[in-house]
Amino acid sequence: MRKALRLATKGLGKTHPNPYVGCVLVCRDELVGQGYHKAFGKAHAEVEAIEDAKRRLGASFDKCQVLTLYCTLEPCNHFGKTAPCTEIILKHSPPIRRVVIGTLDPNPLVSGKGVERLSRAGLDVSLGVLSRSCFQVNEDYFQWVRTRLPRVVLKAAVSLDGKIAAPDGSSKWISSKHGLSFAHELRLRADAILVGVETVIADNPRLTARDALGRVRKKPIRVLLDSHLRVPLDASIVADEDASKTWVFCSSEHDSARKEALLARGVSVFVAAGNSAVGGVDLGDVLRVLGSKEVVNILVEGGSRVLTSFILSGRYDTLYLNMAPKLIGMHGVPFIQETGVRSIEDALSLELAGIRRNGPDILIVLKKANPPCSQG
Repeated sequence: MRKALRLATKGLGKTHPNPYVGCVLVCRDELVGQGYHKAFGKAHAEVEAIEDAKRRLGASFDKCQVLTLYCTLEPCNHFGKTAPCTEIILKHSPPIRRVVIGTLDPNPLVSGKGVERLSRAGLDVSLGVLSRSCFQVNEDYFQWVRTRLPRVVLKAAVSLDGKIAAPDGSSKWISSKHGLSFAHELRLRADAILVGVETVIADNPRLTARDALGRVRKKPIRVLLDSHLRVPLDASIVADEDASKTWVFCSSEHDSARKEALLARGVSVFVAAGNSAVGGVDLGDVLRVLGSKEVVNILVEGGSRVLTSFILSGRYDTLYLNMAPKLIGMHGVPFIQETGVRSIEDALSLELAGIRRNGPDILIVLKKANPPCSQG
């Protein structure tokens, strides 16, 4: 199962909106086939592993008779882009006699039905092997299936004194090359990247996942919070050939002429409920729209106003702080803005989930403890 988990992670960022799944076939303790779900619409992990075993074993495949299939997630039992994996497994039983599953699939079309069909057909089915690890590799997918809301990851590169930019607004680069590399790995895993309009005006980001040589590895959906549609029409995320992958959320007080100009470029514009507390759009509305459009996870990159809004509303799951050994001082741009905290008793508490060195930087992983205010 550990091998199957390693295979599953090869699909990170490529299977949207499907989960990451790895699978291996074993004959008398010898691995004879392996596979993983490589991309949406392509063969599932079970099919990949079975076909790999048939290539390796040739005519001996049907003679093996004692194959065990290990799969990180319950095999599907319904028709989608591909045939049910249970059907494929049973077609090859024997030689497949036993199926070991990491965790059930929460999708109502699957949950328990795959296990039931395989068991009813006489296969020996085991469930719950390395279940925690199998859940964690698909934590985003599990949350989206159950709530229809994307899992929200916040990311910020900060100085030791909690600043994301110098007094003149410059921020390239607070992080080391190790911090930048980690940021692009997060982008690679994300279905969408969210920023505020101030970040676009100041930095004109492309919001793509790139390798160390600057080559584009993935182009996630670009989500922009822009209550009054101030985004420059020559901004990269509006003017490039992928403008259709830019989704702008504005308030009802937006400039209608600007909206038409954005729509003419292929940009999608959504009018969300206003939120006077942060002077922008309602984050609950934004997340509900994204979830309805099969955005399973979203990476929020800022700026500080946007990050503060997510933290104060409690609408996030994980916060990555890449802290560089630099000091900027009191006039730098803070990572988080006014919170309303006036005493230590009112301080916002987060749960420390991990800390490690990231080149010369320190990567701090934090989880939401208790929401500081209502998420209703």
